[in-house]
Order: sequence, then C-alpha cells, then structure tokens
Amino acid sequence: MLEREAELAELSALAERARAGRGAVAVIEGPPGIGRTAMLDHLAQTTGMRVLRAQGSLPEREFGLGLVRQLLEPVLATADTRERARLLTGSAELALRALDPRAVTPEGDFAALHGLFWLLANLAEREPVLLLVDDVDWADRASLGWLAYVARRLRELAVLVVLGRRGGAFRDDPAFVAARTLSLRPLSETAVRDIVGESDEAFAKECHRATGGNPQMLDRLLESLARHGAREADSVAWYASRALSEVIRYRLAELPPRCLEMARTLAIASDALEMDSVEARQAAHLLAESGLTTGGAAPRFVHEFTAETVLAGMSADEVEKAHAEAAKHLYDKDSEAEKIAKHLLETAPGDEVWRVIVLAQAARTALSREDAVKAGELVCRALREHPADPRDLLDMLAATTPWFDARRVADTLTEVAAGIDPHQDPELYAQAYSVLAQAVSHGGRPVEAHEILERAAIRVRGRDCALVLTAQRLALSTANLATWNPRADWETVPMGDTPGERALLAIRAFLSAARGDIGEGVHLANLTLDRGVASDHTIFPAATAAAGALLYCDRVPEAIRVLETLPRGLPTVVLLTDAYLRHGELAKAAALAESMLELAPTPLLRRNDPLLIAGLVDAYVLCGDYDRAERALARYPMYDGDHGWNRARFLLSQGKLRIAGGRVAEGTAALLEAGRRMVAWGWDNPAMGNWRSLAATGVYALGDHARARALAGEEVEIARASGLRRSLGVSLRVAGAITPGAAGLKLAREAVDLLEGLELAHALIDLGTAEHMAGAVSRARTALRQGAELAERCGAGPLARRGHAELRRAGGRPRGGYLTGARALTASERRVALLARQGHTNRQIAGRLQVAVRTVEIHLTSVYRKLGITARTDLATALR
Repeated sequence: MLEREAELAELSALAERARAGRGAVAVIEGPPGIGRTAMLDHLAQTTGMRVLRAQGSLPEREFGLGLVRQLLEPVLATADTRERARLLTGSAELALRALDPRAVTPEGDFAALHGLFWLLANLAEREPVLLLVDDVDWADRASLGWLAYVARRLRELAVLVVLGRRGGAFRDDPAFVAARTLSLRPLSETAVRDIVGESDEAFAKECHRATGGNPQMLDRLLESLARHGAREADSVAWYASRALSEVIRYRLAELPPRCLEMARTLAIASDALEMDSVEARQAAHLLAESGLTTGGAAPRFVHEFTAETVLAGMSADEVEKAHAEAAKHLYDKDSEAEKIAKHLLETAPGDEVWRVIVLAQAARTALSREDAVKAGELVCRALREHPADPRDLLDMLAATTPWFDARRVADTLTEVAAGIDPHQDPELYAQAYSVLAQAVSHGGRPVEAHEILERAAIRVRGRDCALVLTAQRLALSTANLATWNPRADWETVPMGDTPGERALLAIRAFLSAARGDIGEGVHLANLTLDRGVASDHTIFPAATAAAGALLYCDRVPEAIRVLETLPRGLPTVVLLTDAYLRHGELAKAAALAESMLELAPTPLLRRNDPLLIAGLVDAYVLCGDYDRAERALARYPMYDGDHGWNRARFLLSQGKLRIAGGRVAEGTAALLEAGRRMVAWGWDNPAMGNWRSLAATGVYALGDHARARALAGEEVEIARASGLRRSLGVSLRVAGAITPGAAGLKLAREAVDLLEGLELAHALIDLGTAEHMAGAVSRARTALRQGAELAERCGAGPLARRGHAELRRAGGRPRGGYLTGARALTASERRVALLARQGHTNRQIAGRLQVAVRTVEIHLTSVYRKLGITARTDLATALR
C-alpha cells in the first residue's frame, strides 16, 4: 500500500458513508500489477463490512450474469432456511430464476435484474455490504448491466461497490459518471528505493527503470535478484528480462489468439501492423488493458523485454515467415526501401525481382548519408538474391570496401563471381573479380588480391578483359614499385589498338611515372591517348591514368588539356585539382574540390578522399586560409586500409599546413614520414611529392642546416637525372634559399629560369631576398616586385605579403592591387559576382554554372572580401 495513502483514505470515507446507509460506487483503475487487487484485499480486511467478491475473465465473458452469480450465489448457498426465506422476500424471489445455472437469462430481462437488486438490498438490510469486482472490463454484458442498475439505486442502501478495471470499458456509461475514480500510478523511484532498502541509488534506479514502477513486476524482480544473490545495478536488466518474462507470458496466455498474433507482429514488424479492422482494434485494446502495450493507433510494447519474450516463444521458421510477410506487406504499401530491407535481411534469399530493387534502393539511401557499413550489408544481400544484372550493385560494393567487413565482401563476391560465365559475359566477370580483389586488398591481403586477378585474367576468354584485369592487378597489387618488373607483366608494349591494350598501357604509364621513369611514362601516356579512349572499358579509366602519368612527369599543361575533356568523375577531379594547383590557379582548384565534395555521392567518393582533401588543403594553405584548411583536414576519415601513396599524399599536405601554421616540428615529422613511405613503396618521384625539399625547409627552421641542405641537394640530383623541369626548379629554389652566399644565389637564379606560374613567383621572391642580402638592391627590387605581383594574381596571399615586406626592406614601394579590388577577382569569382549582381540566387547561380551551392558561397565570400563590401546590393557599385 506504499504511496496509496490518499486513495485508501477516500475509500475508507466511502465505506463509512455506506455503513451509515448512503451507498456509493468507486472505481480503482490501472494496468495489471499496479496494485488494484491488493487494494481490494485491503478493503476486504479493514472495512468490517460483509464482502461479496467477483472477478471478470475473458473465458467467462460470454456467459450471461456470470459475474453476478459469482457475487450472489454464495450468499444463498451459505444461508440457512430462515435466512434464505428472508433474503428472497418480495421481489427478490425473481432472483432465483437468474441464479439458476440451467437458466439462460436474457440481457435485458428487467425482472431478473430487479430481483437480483432486491436480493442485494435484503442482504444489506442486516449488515453493510462491500461489493468488490476486479477486472470489471471483462464482465459479461448482463452483469455489467446489473451493476449499472445497482449503481443508480444505491443512495438509500448500505452498500459500497468498488470496481477494479484495467482501462476505460464503461467510462461513458451514465450509471458510473458519479463514481469516484481512483487511478493508481506506478511507484516512484523514492518508493522503490524504500522497498529495495538499498543504499546504492544506482541499483534502486535500475530496478525502477526495468519495472516502470509496477509493484507486481518489482516484486517478481526483487524475488529473482534475492534468489540469485545479485545486488549490482548492472545485473538488474539481465534478471528483469528473465524474471518478468513469466509475467508477460501469463498475461498473453489469458488473451485471445488474435492478441498473440498482434504481439508477434509488434515484436517483429511494428511498422507492418494494420489497425484498419475491428478485430485488430479489439486485439490492440486488450493488449493495452493487459498493460503490455501502449494505446492509440500505433501501439508499442510498454516494457522493452516484452518483444524478447514474445520472440522466445516463436520458432525460427515462424520468425522468418513473419519477416517475409512484413516485407511483402510494406512493399505493397509502397513503404520506404530501408524499412522493407530491414525485414528482408532476416529472411533467406529469394528469386523475386522486387527484393533486389528494394535492397539496392536501401543501399543507395545508406550511401547518401555516408553509412558505408549499412550499404555494404545491403549490397551483399542484394547480390545473394541473384539479380539479373549486378553491375550497379558491384559499383556500390566497391565504394564500401574500405569501411565494410572485407571478409564478408570477399565471401559474397566469391559466390557471385563463381556464378558468372567468363565466356558469355567477360566484362561482368572482369568487373566482379576487380571488386573482389579490391575487397581482399583492403582486408590486408594484397598478395591474394594479385593472385585473384591473375587467375581471373587466365580464365576469361576476351583478350581485352584479360588485359583490363592485368591492369587492375597492377593498380591494386604493385603499389610497391620498388620491386615491379614491367617486362614480367607484358613482354612487349601493346600498340593500344583496343580498350584492353590501352588500359594496360595507361596503368604502365602511370606506374612508370610514379617511380620516376619519366621517359617511359610520357611515351606510354601519349601512346595511350593517341590511340583514342572515348569508348574504352568502364572498369579502368585509361584516359585518366594516362593524364595522371603526364601530370607526374611535369607535363602540367598537357595533363590539364586532357583532364578538362574528361567526365568529372572522382579520379579526374583529384588529378585536375592537383594540376590547377601546380599551374597556380588556386581558386579554381579549391572550387573544383569543394564542388566534388558536395555534389558527388560521398561514400563513392571517399575511397579517394585523402587525395582530394589533400588538394583542397594545399589550396587553402597557399591562399592563407589556415582555419578552412584545418576543417578540410578533419573531414578525412582515416581507415586501416590506407597505405602507400594515399597516406603519403595526405601526410604531405598535413605537413605543409602544420609548418605554415607555426607547428614546425610536427609538420616536419609528417613530411619525413610521407617520404619514408614513398621511398619504401617505390613512389619516389619528386613530381608526385617533393617531400625532400618540403622537409628541408622544416629541418632548416629547426636548426639542422646540414641535414636540410642534404635533403634539398638529393632532390635536385633526382629531378635533374629524371629530366623533370618543374620539379628541378622547385628543388633548386629551396636549395638556394637555405644555401648561403654566392652558391645559394646561383641556385636561385637557375630556379627562376626553369619555373612559371606560382612557383616562379616563389622563386622570384626568394631570389630578390638573396639579391638584397648580396647588395644588389636594384635587381632585388625588380625580382621582388615581379614575384609579389605574380603571387597576387595567383591568389597566394601569404606569399604576396612576404614579397611586399621584402620589397619594402629593399627600399621599394609595392604597387599591389591584385589582392583587393575588381582586378583581384578570378574568372570564376567574376562570373559568380556578375550573376549575383543580376539578382540570381545562390541556387540559381549554382545551377547555371553547374557547381555546388557551397562553391557559390565560397566565391561570393571571397568577392566581398576583395571588393571590401558586405552585402549583395553593393555589387552593382563595386563592379562598375
């Protein structure tokens, strides 16, 4: 009776009135286990009135006056002859017919109701009567009608009627409107703590959470905990799920079969629950009355372990069948693909086309929110459904391999690939084995990936597909170029007359460039491009690989010309961003990378995120926007499969940002680690990453001048031997900047003769600084002024400011004007600004220029800064 004092006081007052001849009706309501029965027991023991008691039940609901018979039959059965005659005096004699078990009393038989009422009245004449009816919700109609009949006539009787109910079975019956309703609430945490008697508040809190403050469930839980000697808060949930499952099973057992069916549906597929039939609504009402579910149009289990209990009573076949039915039902209702797929994943693979469609749609949705793990699970399952054409699924699966379970992907693809005939569909066969090899490689088994593609190339009939698989094998498993022997993979250089030959040529061109074989790289790249690549195989982008080879052979303008003609897929954008940076088009590089990050399907993109993010970071560092560079750096998700060039390229950009931001030691360490990786994997081409010259500046700033000059000198030798004009110029510039005297000045002058664009600006400023130190003031001013102006045109703010500062120290006067004002706008910024001035919104501008909205916002922010304005309305004046 804890926390029931107010309710007991009210009932005691009503009992006192009833003993005085002023009868009343009270209703105690609450779900099972809340304490209704305990309160009725308490009343029976404490009021001193004669107790008549009955309890409704679903099995007896169809028997007329069944509840009334429970109440009044014992009265006549225990009375002696004289008392029986007294009780049946007058109209009460009519009650005999109603109480005859052989009689069937019609529901509206007024004579029977009248006689039963007078039997109760005659009984109350001698002593006050306490009439207790529990679970009145389940009373038969005739008994409920009699209780209403009595309720209307209690004013002069010494009778207190107390009804216990679960829900609102007769809330609107006029006979009970005046009844005093007492709603029992769950026990509070304080009450549970008092009952538990624990000083450990966490234990009591867990007990309250597990039972919801339901006294019956709390009693069962505490009994189980005491029996097993468990007193830890962490153990409560485990024991609750087992101890209280018995209560759940009992409550379900007393309900009709339709309720169990609905409970199973709720446990397995609540989103497939239908409430559009009378039967369903009745079942939901009964479940709610039993305290198992919430009410309303979308019922849910009250206790989290109810679903576990329901499922425990089902066989594996029943569970699978229920999931299959739920999936089909939701599909027919045109529900969201992810909801349907959730159930399909719990069933065995089938052969219905709609299942593949749903799983593929759900996978695309998961990819769109960057959940590659879920997408991988869904695609794997879709492939096991035996789709007619798995090409798109294979593409999606390839995007998930860095983050999803590589072993599971490999197992799925092994099964799929085994079912493809290499003679009937060699292209699909090649695609399946290419993705399989990627998964195996990401799983840390590069040698096995190499062997998979080698075996696949032998089996496939189509020569072109065999060559594509060979190229893919090289791309995946010869990341360590230090041990690569090109002749072992292809005895003679193919002419590139077919897509397969061009694929092999392109990858050999790229790998040759990567390890520093510049002549071979340029020759094979041009050979690939000269043969045409417009209709090449989609598994391997030959044109992109060939353009990459040109870029990393310091043929920057040529690479840009090729890349700008290709579709803007991720590999193309990665290379084009890098090419624009090398060409000094910083704003263009940043806008391109930002657009790809926003517009591309992100998880498909994230395979090469480190390369794209690295390019974006470099652009921001050169522009002096270090905060934005840090944010871009944080976007890259480092996964275990990162190795070789990807990680090295990322570390290069990280190192440059750290040094630019003043964290020289940290940045230098990142650059040296990038170099260690590049040397170990054979990607030691200064045109791919000039880690030595970059690290040399950091090492020099840390005071180790000898080591710095050694690093820079080593890069000069490598670049000179390889014939890399731009890379040689960069390494000479750095070597000159850290070499004192005439030797350094000579290196700086040679660098100026080799470079162009932004690197030329850098070299001119370094040369001007050295000339000033050597006393050649006039030559210093000329070089510094040219370098600063060129840096301004490229948008390299920090470099331009350094040039201006050195020019002032040399006694010169900076002209400037390229960092601010209309002249400072890049071509892209000017296009955006003009459209904005015409009144177009950011979204409209993005649509017209085919870029991301975010890119438009970035351009406008830069435009406002350069023009010195703060609002769109100022563009009209500022751009005149």
